[in-house]
Amino acid sequence: MAAIPRLSIGDLTLDELDLLYAIEVASYPNPWPFDAFRRELKLPFSRILAARNNGGEGPALLGYCVLWVIRDEAHILNLAVHPDARRQGVASSMLGSAIQAARTQGARILYLEVRRSNDAAQKLYEGFGFKQMGVRPRYYEDNREDALVMILELVKPGAP
Repeated sequence: MAAIPRLSIGDLTLDELDLLYAIEVASYPNPWPFDAFRRELKLPFSRILAARNNGGEGPALLGYCVLWVIRDEAHILNLAVHPDARRQGVASSMLGSAIQAARTQGARILYLEVRRSNDAAQKLYEGFGFKQMGVRPRYYEDNREDALVMILELVKPGAP
């Protein structure tokens, strides 16, 4: 395993869309259309967090996370890491940044869906305190696999 890259996380720029899309295509059997990411950059409730390589070996864009915050709820729609940067802590760093961004923007709860077969991602999310709250049957179009709905309480019930 390579050393953890030096990275910074911030909002994706329009100039980085091609790099993001290369990660998307390498990561998912049914990637989002390119224009969907362009639209995400324009939505007032959407953020795309980018994990950038700061001088380490490997790709310039290490990964990304699409986060929606609407009122007091947040939703992670997509999180992916460049194939050459996996298993190096990039996903953990991005998830931590997404959780902090959701809290900063006033979210009290954070949701996501994960494939039932994706044990590594489930363990990552559980490590941050996410709990399974339900199932979306046949959610994924490529193979009709179920999605597990996971939730993280950002503000404990009864807290202001």
